[in-house]
Amino acid sequence: MNKLFLLFAIVTSALLVSCEGIFKNEEDPAKSYMITLQPGPESGKDAFIEDYPLHDYRNLTWGDSDEFAAISWTSGGDWFVVRSFIDFNFDTIPDGVLIDSAKLSLYAYGNEFHGYGHDTLTGSKECYLQRVTSEWHEHSVTWNEQPQTTEDNQIILPKSKHPMQDYLGIDITDLVRDIYSSPEESFGFMFRLVKEKDYRRMFFATSDAEEVYK
Repeated sequence: MNKLFLLFAIVTSALLVSCEGIFKNEEDPAKSYMITLQPGPESGKDAFIEDYPLHDYRNLTWGDSDEFAAISWTSGGDWFVVRSFIDFNFDTIPDGVLIDSAKLSLYAYGNEFHGYGHDTLTGSKECYLQRVTSEWHEHSVTWNEQPQTTEDNQIILPKSKHPMQDYLGIDITDLVRDIYSSPEESFGFMFRLVKEKDYRRMFFATSDAEEVYK
């Protein structure tokens, strides 16, 4: 049986979303193999959706956005909520392997549209990272047409200590095991606030990011 080691990272410095995996053969531990997935702006799959009462925002999608964010805020006196989606191509993972480790690293980001970095004015900003269980497309997913998700093995990201805090090495091993064992019910991850009310924001970069704000 092979053991597979995976490392996922959203790398803003390279403007890429990368996924690396190393698996070793138990019969010959000296032999190791690496899998690298590194989609750029053209092939990366990520989008955000927005619950906002004006301009038909609930039926719009942002599949070319630079933001992987979870937000509850106001604009023009109206409340809005942002959720985000991201997916990786797991097809290159060999059959018959044991996934020992999978980690996700997120890098703080910002823009003029939704603000810079993480922020909270009223309450904490813990977030969920949940497995998506139905298909979605980055240029057609909307608030009114969201894919389904599951709470099984969901990850809770704690509140940040400062506005531009990176979240490195998030353990998503159980989520990736679920994806590997049930590919027909696995379509990446959804990122959302635990409490989608008041003023809270967690903001990271996607493969479409053009500049890093540090």
